[in-house]
Amino acid sequence: RDNPIYHLPYPAYGGNAIFRKNFSPKKTTVFGASKTNQELYNKSALERLLQTVRLRRRFNEIKPKDVTYDIQQITVPMHASEIKVYEYIFEEFVRTIQKLYEKDHDGKVSKMLVIMRQIVALLQGSSHPWTFPHYDGPEITSKMSKVIEIIRQNPGKKVMFGSPWKATAQKYAQVLASEFKVIHLESELSISNRNKLIQEFRQGDSQVLVSTIGVLKAGINLPETQFVIADSYPWNYAQLSQYFFRAIRLNAKNHTQVYCLSSEGSFDTNVFNLMLAKEKVNTFIQDGLEVDTKEVAGNFGVNEDMLQCAIKMTQEKTNGKVCSTITWGDSKVSDESARAEE
Repeated sequence: RDNPIYHLPYPAYGGNAIFRKNFSPKKTTVFGASKTNQELYNKSALERLLQTVRLRRRFNEIKPKDVTYDIQQITVPMHASEIKVYEYIFEEFVRTIQKLYEKDHDGKVSKMLVIMRQIVALLQGSSHPWTFPHYDGPEITSKMSKVIEIIRQNPGKKVMFGSPWKATAQKYAQVLASEFKVIHLESELSISNRNKLIQEFRQGDSQVLVSTIGVLKAGINLPETQFVIADSYPWNYAQLSQYFFRAIRLNAKNHTQVYCLSSEGSFDTNVFNLMLAKEKVNTFIQDGLEVDTKEVAGNFGVNEDMLQCAIKMTQEKTNGKVCSTITWGDSKVSDESARAEE
Protein backbone atom coordinates (compact mmCIF):
# COMPACT_ATOMS: atom_id res chain seq x y z
CA ARG A 1 0.00 0.00 0.00
CA ASP A 2 2.74 2.46 0.87
CA ASN A 3 5.04 1.47 -2.00
CA PRO A 4 4.65 3.96 -4.91
CA ILE A 5 6.59 1.72 -7.34
CA TYR A 6 4.91 -1.58 -6.42
CA HIS A 7 4.86 -3.92 -9.48
CA LEU A 8 6.80 -1.36 -11.53
CA PRO A 9 10.30 -1.84 -13.01
CA TYR A 10 13.24 -0.81 -10.90
CA PRO A 11 14.06 2.82 -11.74
CA ALA A 12 17.14 3.61 -13.84
CA TYR A 13 18.65 5.68 -11.04
CA GLY A 14 18.67 4.29 -7.53
CA GLY A 15 17.30 0.93 -8.65
CA ASN A 16 20.31 -0.96 -7.33
CA ALA A 17 19.78 0.39 -3.81
CA ILE A 18 16.11 -0.67 -3.91
CA PHE A 19 17.05 -4.11 -5.25
CA ARG A 20 19.52 -4.62 -2.40
CA LYS A 21 16.93 -3.62 0.21
CA ASN A 22 14.55 -6.21 -1.22
CA PHE A 23 16.92 -9.14 -1.56
CA SER A 24 20.28 -8.50 0.16
CA PRO A 25 20.07 -5.60 2.61
CA LYS A 26 22.96 -4.25 4.61
CA LYS A 27 22.95 -4.76 8.35
CA THR A 28 24.23 -2.59 11.17
CA THR A 29 27.05 -4.09 13.23
CA VAL A 30 27.52 -3.72 16.97
CA PHE A 31 30.07 -1.03 16.10
CA GLY A 32 27.43 1.07 14.32
CA ALA A 33 28.92 0.45 10.87
CA SER A 34 27.21 -0.96 7.78
CA LYS A 35 27.89 -4.60 7.02
CA THR A 36 27.26 -6.36 3.70
CA ASN A 37 26.32 -10.03 4.19
CA GLN A 38 26.43 -12.86 1.66
CA GLU A 39 22.73 -13.54 2.21
CA LEU A 40 19.68 -13.52 -0.05
CA TYR A 41 16.08 -13.06 1.08
CA ASN A 42 12.70 -13.29 -0.68
CA LYS A 43 14.05 -16.24 -2.64
CA SER A 44 10.83 -17.07 -4.53
CA ALA A 45 10.36 -13.51 -5.76
CA LEU A 46 13.99 -13.38 -6.86
CA GLU A 47 13.66 -16.68 -8.73
CA ARG A 48 10.67 -15.34 -10.67
CA LEU A 49 12.65 -12.24 -11.56
CA LEU A 50 15.69 -14.24 -12.68
CA GLN A 51 13.58 -16.41 -14.98
CA THR A 52 13.04 -13.36 -17.19
CA VAL A 53 16.72 -12.56 -17.77
CA ARG A 54 19.99 -14.29 -18.67
CA LEU A 55 22.89 -12.43 -17.09
CA ARG A 56 25.85 -14.11 -18.75
CA ARG A 57 27.32 -17.33 -20.06
CA ARG A 58 30.18 -18.97 -18.25
CA PHE A 59 33.57 -19.55 -19.87
CA ASN A 60 33.20 -23.33 -19.65
CA GLU A 61 29.98 -23.12 -21.68
CA ILE A 62 31.62 -21.45 -24.68
CA LYS A 63 35.26 -22.62 -24.63
CA PRO A 64 36.57 -25.13 -27.21
CA LYS A 65 37.04 -28.68 -25.91
CA ASP A 66 40.82 -28.50 -26.33
CA VAL A 67 41.08 -25.49 -23.97
CA THR A 68 41.62 -27.04 -20.54
CA TYR A 69 42.65 -25.80 -17.12
CA ASP A 70 42.74 -26.86 -13.47
CA ILE A 71 42.66 -24.82 -10.27
CA GLN A 72 44.47 -26.29 -7.28
CA GLN A 73 44.68 -24.97 -3.73
CA ILE A 74 47.96 -25.59 -1.91
CA THR A 75 48.24 -25.14 1.85
CA VAL A 76 51.79 -24.38 2.96
CA PRO A 77 52.89 -24.90 6.60
CA MET A 78 54.30 -21.76 8.23
CA HIS A 79 57.78 -22.02 9.70
CA ALA A 80 58.61 -20.83 13.21
CA SER A 81 59.52 -17.26 12.23
CA GLU A 82 56.25 -16.78 10.36
CA ILE A 83 54.27 -18.08 13.35
CA LYS A 84 56.20 -15.60 15.48
CA VAL A 85 54.92 -12.77 13.26
CA TYR A 86 51.35 -13.99 13.75
CA GLU A 87 51.85 -14.05 17.52
CA TYR A 88 53.16 -10.48 17.32
CA ILE A 89 50.06 -9.36 15.37
CA PHE A 90 47.72 -11.02 17.89
CA GLU A 91 49.48 -9.55 20.92
CA GLU A 92 51.81 -6.55 20.67
CA PHE A 93 50.55 -5.16 17.36
CA VAL A 94 46.93 -5.10 18.55
CA ARG A 95 47.84 -3.34 21.80
CA THR A 96 49.76 -0.69 19.86
CA ILE A 97 46.98 0.14 17.42
CA GLN A 98 44.38 0.08 20.21
CA LYS A 99 46.24 2.92 21.92
CA LEU A 100 46.51 4.75 18.59
CA TYR A 101 42.78 4.64 17.76
CA GLU A 102 41.51 5.19 21.31
CA LYS A 103 43.02 8.68 21.25
CA ASP A 104 40.88 9.88 18.34
CA HIS A 105 37.71 7.75 18.37
CA ASP A 106 35.02 6.57 20.76
CA GLY A 107 34.86 2.98 22.03
CA LYS A 108 32.84 1.32 19.27
CA VAL A 109 34.63 3.06 16.40
CA SER A 110 38.07 2.39 17.84
CA LYS A 111 37.31 -1.32 18.29
CA MET A 112 36.06 -1.60 14.71
CA LEU A 113 39.18 0.14 13.37
CA VAL A 114 41.41 -2.14 15.44
CA ILE A 115 39.72 -5.26 14.01
CA MET A 116 39.95 -3.94 10.44
CA ARG A 117 43.63 -3.08 10.83
CA GLN A 118 44.34 -6.45 12.43
CA ILE A 119 42.68 -8.30 9.53
CA VAL A 120 44.89 -6.45 7.04
CA ALA A 121 47.97 -7.17 9.16
CA LEU A 122 47.13 -10.89 9.34
CA LEU A 123 46.85 -11.08 5.56
CA GLN A 124 50.11 -9.19 5.14
CA GLY A 125 51.77 -11.40 7.73
CA SER A 126 51.19 -14.55 5.67
CA SER A 127 52.14 -12.88 2.37
CA HIS A 128 55.18 -10.75 3.25
CA PRO A 129 56.16 -11.50 6.88
CA TRP A 130 59.63 -10.00 6.34
CA THR A 131 58.11 -6.49 6.54
CA PHE A 132 57.24 -7.00 10.22
CA PRO A 133 59.82 -6.17 12.91
CA HIS A 134 59.58 -9.54 14.66
CA TYR A 135 60.43 -11.61 11.58
CA ASP A 136 63.85 -13.21 12.04
CA GLY A 137 63.56 -16.04 9.54
CA PRO A 138 65.27 -16.77 6.23
CA GLU A 139 64.83 -14.64 3.12
CA ILE A 140 63.03 -17.55 1.44
CA THR A 141 59.65 -17.90 3.17
CA SER A 142 57.56 -21.07 3.16
CA LYS A 143 55.32 -19.83 0.34
CA MET A 144 58.34 -18.67 -1.62
CA SER A 145 59.91 -22.12 -1.33
CA LYS A 146 56.76 -23.68 -2.79
CA VAL A 147 56.73 -21.21 -5.70
CA ILE A 148 60.38 -21.93 -6.49
CA GLU A 149 59.69 -25.66 -6.29
CA ILE A 150 56.84 -25.39 -8.83
CA ILE A 151 58.94 -23.37 -11.28
CA ARG A 152 61.92 -25.73 -10.96
CA GLN A 153 59.69 -28.72 -11.71
CA ASN A 154 58.62 -27.11 -14.99
CA PRO A 155 61.78 -25.84 -16.71
CA GLY A 156 61.20 -23.67 -19.74
CA LYS A 157 57.45 -23.37 -19.09
CA LYS A 158 55.95 -19.88 -18.92
CA VAL A 159 54.80 -18.95 -15.40
CA MET A 160 52.75 -16.02 -14.10
CA PHE A 161 53.14 -15.12 -10.44
CA GLY A 162 50.73 -12.64 -8.86
CA SER A 163 49.98 -11.25 -5.43
CA PRO A 164 47.44 -8.74 -4.10
CA TRP A 165 50.35 -7.02 -2.34
CA LYS A 166 52.95 -4.79 -3.99
CA ALA A 167 55.62 -5.56 -1.37
CA THR A 168 55.22 -9.28 -2.07
CA ALA A 169 55.53 -8.89 -5.84
CA GLN A 170 58.67 -6.77 -5.49
CA LYS A 171 60.37 -9.29 -3.20
CA TYR A 172 59.46 -12.28 -5.38
CA ALA A 173 60.79 -10.53 -8.48
CA GLN A 174 64.08 -9.95 -6.68
CA VAL A 175 64.41 -13.49 -5.30
CA LEU A 176 63.27 -15.36 -8.42
CA ALA A 177 65.58 -13.29 -10.65
CA SER A 178 68.58 -14.94 -8.97
CA GLU A 179 67.62 -18.28 -10.56
CA PHE A 180 65.16 -17.62 -13.39
CA LYS A 181 64.72 -15.05 -16.12
CA VAL A 182 62.06 -12.74 -14.70
CA ILE A 183 60.01 -9.82 -15.99
CA HIS A 184 58.51 -7.62 -13.30
CA LEU A 185 55.42 -5.60 -14.24
CA GLU A 186 55.00 -2.67 -11.88
CA SER A 187 51.89 -0.54 -11.63
CA GLU A 188 53.92 2.66 -12.14
CA LEU A 189 54.91 1.63 -15.68
CA SER A 190 53.35 3.50 -18.58
CA ILE A 191 50.94 1.53 -20.76
CA SER A 192 53.42 1.47 -23.67
CA ASN A 193 56.27 0.14 -21.50
CA ARG A 194 53.96 -2.39 -19.92
CA ASN A 195 52.86 -3.65 -23.34
CA LYS A 196 56.51 -3.96 -24.42
CA LEU A 197 57.32 -6.12 -21.40
CA ILE A 198 54.25 -8.28 -22.00
CA GLN A 199 55.30 -8.89 -25.61
CA GLU A 200 58.83 -9.66 -24.41
CA PHE A 201 57.43 -12.27 -22.03
CA ARG A 202 55.23 -13.80 -24.72
CA GLN A 203 57.83 -13.95 -27.49
CA GLY A 204 61.15 -14.02 -25.62
CA ASP A 205 62.89 -16.52 -23.36
CA SER A 206 61.79 -14.98 -20.04
CA GLN A 207 60.15 -17.69 -17.96
CA VAL A 208 58.41 -15.83 -15.12
CA LEU A 209 56.13 -12.78 -15.19
CA VAL A 210 55.76 -11.22 -11.72
CA SER A 211 53.13 -8.60 -10.93
CA THR A 212 50.39 -7.65 -8.56
CA ILE A 213 47.07 -9.26 -9.44
CA GLY A 214 45.50 -5.92 -10.35
CA VAL A 215 48.14 -4.97 -12.94
CA LEU A 216 47.00 -7.55 -15.52
CA LYS A 217 43.58 -6.20 -16.35
CA ALA A 218 40.99 -7.37 -18.86
CA GLY A 219 42.09 -7.34 -22.48
CA ILE A 220 45.62 -8.69 -21.88
CA ASN A 221 46.21 -12.06 -23.54
CA LEU A 222 48.94 -14.43 -22.33
CA PRO A 223 47.92 -17.80 -23.86
CA GLU A 224 51.53 -19.03 -23.84
CA THR A 225 51.43 -19.22 -20.04
CA GLN A 226 51.10 -22.76 -18.69
CA PHE A 227 51.31 -22.11 -14.95
CA VAL A 228 49.67 -19.37 -12.88
CA ILE A 229 50.52 -18.94 -9.19
CA ALA A 230 48.71 -16.63 -6.74
CA ASP A 231 50.32 -16.29 -3.33
CA SER A 232 47.20 -14.95 -1.56
CA TYR A 233 43.49 -14.49 -2.13
CA PRO A 234 41.92 -11.15 -3.05
CA TRP A 235 38.55 -10.29 -1.52
CA ASN A 236 36.46 -11.79 -4.31
CA TYR A 237 36.73 -14.44 -6.98
CA ALA A 238 36.23 -11.94 -9.82
CA GLN A 239 39.59 -10.31 -9.05
CA LEU A 240 41.36 -13.66 -8.86
CA SER A 241 39.75 -15.12 -11.98
CA GLN A 242 40.43 -11.98 -14.00
CA TYR A 243 44.10 -12.54 -13.23
CA PHE A 244 44.43 -16.21 -14.18
CA PHE A 245 42.10 -15.87 -17.17
CA ARG A 246 44.80 -13.74 -18.79
CA ALA A 247 46.42 -17.13 -19.46
CA ILE A 248 43.28 -19.24 -19.97
CA ARG A 249 42.16 -17.96 -23.36
CA LEU A 250 39.95 -19.31 -26.12
CA ASN A 251 43.08 -19.59 -28.30
CA ALA A 252 45.26 -21.24 -25.62
CA LYS A 253 47.40 -24.05 -27.05
CA ASN A 254 48.39 -25.68 -23.76
CA HIS A 255 46.73 -26.91 -20.59
CA THR A 256 46.86 -24.20 -17.91
CA GLN A 257 47.50 -25.10 -14.27
CA VAL A 258 46.48 -22.56 -11.62
CA TYR A 259 47.91 -22.76 -8.10
CA CYS A 260 46.48 -20.72 -5.21
CA LEU A 261 48.67 -20.74 -2.11
CA SER A 262 47.60 -20.24 1.48
CA SER A 263 49.48 -20.49 4.76
CA GLU A 264 48.31 -23.24 7.09
CA GLY A 265 46.53 -21.84 10.15
CA SER A 266 46.47 -18.33 8.73
CA PHE A 267 43.79 -15.79 7.87
CA ASP A 268 44.14 -16.82 4.20
CA THR A 269 41.60 -19.59 4.78
CA ASN A 270 39.07 -17.14 6.14
CA VAL A 271 39.29 -14.95 3.05
CA PHE A 272 38.91 -18.07 0.94
CA ASN A 273 35.75 -19.04 2.85
CA LEU A 274 34.38 -15.55 2.24
CA MET A 275 35.15 -15.90 -1.47
CA LEU A 276 33.26 -19.22 -1.57
CA ALA A 277 30.27 -17.64 0.17
CA LYS A 278 30.16 -14.88 -2.43
CA GLU A 279 30.31 -17.46 -5.21
CA LYS A 280 27.32 -19.29 -3.72
CA VAL A 281 25.32 -16.07 -4.01
CA ASN A 282 26.65 -15.45 -7.54
CA THR A 283 25.65 -18.96 -8.60
CA PHE A 284 22.09 -18.41 -7.42
CA ILE A 285 21.85 -15.01 -9.14
CA GLN A 286 23.34 -16.25 -12.43
CA ASP A 287 21.89 -19.75 -12.67
CA GLY A 288 19.02 -19.80 -10.19
CA LEU A 289 20.67 -22.76 -8.45
CA GLU A 290 21.15 -23.28 -4.74
CA VAL A 291 24.45 -25.03 -4.14
CA ASP A 292 26.24 -25.94 -0.94
CA THR A 293 29.75 -24.85 -0.06
CA LYS A 294 31.26 -28.23 -0.98
CA GLU A 295 29.85 -28.02 -4.49
CA VAL A 296 31.19 -24.51 -5.03
CA ALA A 297 34.52 -25.46 -3.48
CA GLY A 298 34.86 -28.37 -5.90
CA ASN A 299 35.35 -25.87 -8.72
CA PHE A 300 38.36 -24.50 -6.86
CA GLY A 301 40.20 -27.76 -6.29
CA VAL A 302 39.66 -27.60 -2.54
CA ASN A 303 40.42 -30.52 -0.26
CA GLU A 304 38.21 -31.39 2.71
CA ASP A 305 40.74 -30.26 5.30
CA MET A 306 40.90 -26.76 3.87
CA LEU A 307 37.14 -26.53 3.53
CA GLN A 308 36.62 -27.40 7.20
CA CYS A 309 39.17 -24.87 8.42
CA ALA A 310 37.40 -21.80 9.84
CA ILE A 311 39.27 -18.91 11.38
CA LYS A 312 38.52 -17.07 14.60
CA MET A 313 39.99 -13.81 15.82
CA THR A 314 41.29 -15.48 18.94
CA GLN A 315 44.67 -17.01 19.38
CA GLU A 316 45.08 -20.58 20.49
CA LYS A 317 48.26 -22.60 20.62
CA THR A 318 48.45 -26.29 19.89
CA ASN A 319 51.84 -27.98 19.69
CA GLY A 320 53.49 -24.62 19.21
CA LYS A 321 51.25 -23.57 16.29
CA VAL A 322 48.86 -20.68 16.03
CA CYS A 323 45.44 -22.27 15.50
CA SER A 324 43.07 -20.15 13.50
CA THR A 325 39.60 -21.06 14.37
CA ILE A 326 36.49 -17.87 13.06
CA THR A 327 33.30 -18.36 11.19
CA TRP A 328 32.68 -15.58 8.81
CA GLY A 329 31.99 -16.09 5.18
CA ASP A 330 28.75 -17.95 5.82
CA SER A 331 25.79 -17.26 3.55
CA LYS A 332 22.15 -18.25 3.32
CA VAL A 333 19.35 -18.12 0.75
CA SER A 334 15.84 -18.04 2.16
CA ASP A 335 12.25 -16.92 1.64
CA GLU A 336 12.43 -14.72 4.72
CA SER A 337 11.51 -11.08 4.20
CA ALA A 338 14.50 -8.79 3.93
CA ARG A 339 15.04 -6.30 6.71
CA ALA A 340 17.00 -3.29 5.57
CA GLU A 341 19.65 -1.60 7.65
CA GLU A 342 18.17 0.19 10.61
